[in-house]
Amino acid sequence: MAFRVAHGIRVEAFKTLDASGVAQRTSPPDRDPTTVPRGPRHGGGARGARGPLEQLLAWASPLEGARALEIGCGDGTLGAALAAGGAQVTTVDLDPALIAQARRRIARDELGYRMTAQVMPLKALDFPDDGFDLVVGRAALDRADLDACRHEIARVLRPGGTAVLIEPVCLSPTVRALAQAAARPLAPPHGSVTARPLEDHELRSFLDRFEEVERAYFALTGQVAGRSPLVQGALSRWERWLLDRFPSMRAVAGLCVLRARKAAPSGGGGMAAWG
Repeated sequence: MAFRVAHGIRVEAFKTLDASGVAQRTSPPDRDPTTVPRGPRHGGGARGARGPLEQLLAWASPLEGARALEIGCGDGTLGAALAAGGAQVTTVDLDPALIAQARRRIARDELGYRMTAQVMPLKALDFPDDGFDLVVGRAALDRADLDACRHEIARVLRPGGTAVLIEPVCLSPTVRALAQAAARPLAPPHGSVTARPLEDHELRSFLDRFEEVERAYFALTGQVAGRSPLVQGALSRWERWLLDRFPSMRAVAGLCVLRARKAAPSGGGGMAAWG
């Protein structure tokens, strides 16, 4: 199944990504990718963005010549998409096995001139300050130390640079209480990696030191129906309309795409390429 992405960027298919936005990390490549037209942005995200990955790519654009850091690389599929779009990509992960997968993808797709992969923790990035235009990731934030993650992402971004992240969320206290009453942990949306959903106060704290913050929500009722791919598939056909028309329903979404800029100097330097 080919997966379509925004802004003319061609990327290999992700297994179950239409429903969750966070790929299973063993999905095979799709050699017949397609694209969807560029669409204007609006309050609920980029118009025409069918899923979280499309939203991420729309908010990450333009990519040509951008210095991009991918945190939590998985098998390198997202980083490869950024490189194919023209970015110079560095991808990092704590797991040497995943970095090995990413390096195999880089070699197979002949992206060595645009992409490198390194074993490295997000909480201690071995990069200089202000070195990247863009930081992206999928369920990559360390729940135990969000402050350190925020500090490192902000540190390596240049002034005016952008972070775009897909994270599982549970913003509704009611949904959390129901899950606790049922004596089972909150489930990430179907197909996502097993990261604990972030709560609203955690998102607010993480985004506190950034400016021009935007959020787009997906996987409606992901915490309730996350264990049922059939239910999630049915909901996903209507969720964009529902979430845009009824903003209060975002409290029961299962995924959030975050976009945040690092503050630029008062003169506005460094913002033009990302306006």
